[in-house]
Amino acid sequence: MSKYLVAGDTHFRRSVPEARLDRDDEWIDVQMQALRWFGNLSLEKKAERIFTGDIFDSSNEPLSIMDSVAGEILYGTPLSIIPGNHDLRHHTQVRRTSYGILERVLGQTEQKWEMTEDNEPFLKWIETRDRCMIIHTLTWETEKQRPHPDAGGITADELLDRYPDVKWIFTGDNHQAFHHERDGRHVINPGCFLRHKANEIDYIPTVFLVDLDTEGVEVVSVPDPSGKITDAHRRGKEERDERLQAVIDKVRDGNAVSFSFTDNVTDALRDKKVSPKVRKEVEEIMEVIR
Repeated sequence: MSKYLVAGDTHFRRSVPEARLDRDDEWIDVQMQALRWFGNLSLEKKAERIFTGDIFDSSNEPLSIMDSVAGEILYGTPLSIIPGNHDLRHHTQVRRTSYGILERVLGQTEQKWEMTEDNEPFLKWIETRDRCMIIHTLTWETEKQRPHPDAGGITADELLDRYPDVKWIFTGDNHQAFHHERDGRHVINPGCFLRHKANEIDYIPTVFLVDLDTEGVEVVSVPDPSGKITDAHRRGKEERDERLQAVIDKVRDGNAVSFSFTDNVTDALRDKKVSPKVRKEVEEIMEVIR
């Protein structure tokens, strides 16, 4: 085939992510519907499928999600896959992992991919005219995309410099999609396959359709079968953090705040709104518990 359909960071998992509103009995179906859509699209476009790593969200996913993925991923055109850091035990070991079992289901009795010196899974087929490579390594399109200096990873240009004999590099780990082209060579990072996190609430997941003959690159949006995602838990955490910070600030500034129960009760009794009867009863109780 002269076309590839590239997906990354599917993170298939049994448990429902905190930001998703899907019921527990819906979540596997939501993921499998998206995977079936990908298989249908590969047949429609006559494009070989590529998965750039982090197939599963952990190295030891429950049997229910492993069985679902293994059955559904067989539907579609031929595929090439590599593991990501989430797929491997201790980020390096494939034995006794969900991904390792998936490889055997797909008939890959021999490991086709290799590891770089930095423990990054990769697969190259540069011996053909395609000059392609799949690698799971954190890649930013440019330095401007890097969220902060300590974020790690490399830029797309640095990746092209590292592998000068490769024309098409398909990468994973960065959940933000991009296509970077330089002098007729390409780095394609498809991003996440489905939204799992609150900070992805406005993000539209994508896959990339690559035509090697025309060097055309098409971005295709991944349909979210339910679209149920929220950032309410994130906002609630932010509000709790703000309240806690307010208490810390008062203590730091020497204002009337105490973590002592008795001190706080004593302060409350000074309020003129407290009736003499209530004040007396509380004082008697306090004497008993001191």
